[in-house]
Amino acid sequence: MSKSGGSDVFIESLNALVNEDDMNAVLLAQKQMLERFEKTNEMLSKFNQLSVNQYETLATQFKGHTALLLDMRKDIDGIFRRIRILKTKLSTEYPDAFNVALENTEPEAKRIQQMSTSPRQDSPRMILDSNEPNDEDDMNPSSVLHSVPSIN
Repeated sequence: MSKSGGSDVFIESLNALVNEDDMNAVLLAQKQMLERFEKTNEMLSKFNQLSVNQYETLATQFKGHTALLLDMRKDIDGIFRRIRILKTKLSTEYPDAFNVALENTEPEAKRIQQMSTSPRQDSPRMILDSNEPNDEDDMNPSSVLHSVPSIN
């Protein structure tokens, strides 16, 4: 018996074990899955590209907003510095009036300090309601000092 004769018989017996319809069904299923994976891969690539473009846009906006906030912080620091200078100037030029104004604003300043150190349990509406004037005396110009917190 020759070598080629035995291997041919073996291959023929393996081919007999495999149903050709089943093989075609497996090949068709693999082809469909490949097409589906290629479409999914294409969609993910498009999504990634859109995400990169959106990220670049938002990163630029974020940098601009951060710069704006830093600029606003500098402005506010300058304003508070000028207010401190004005307070110092007023306290030296008009010490009696300044002390009266401080005495009138101390309860309000303590309330504001207490609100900033305690956990917030009041709703914004409740705080706004508590700041409304109770009677007509609160509406006169001399009571305005009560609503201005002191800045130390």
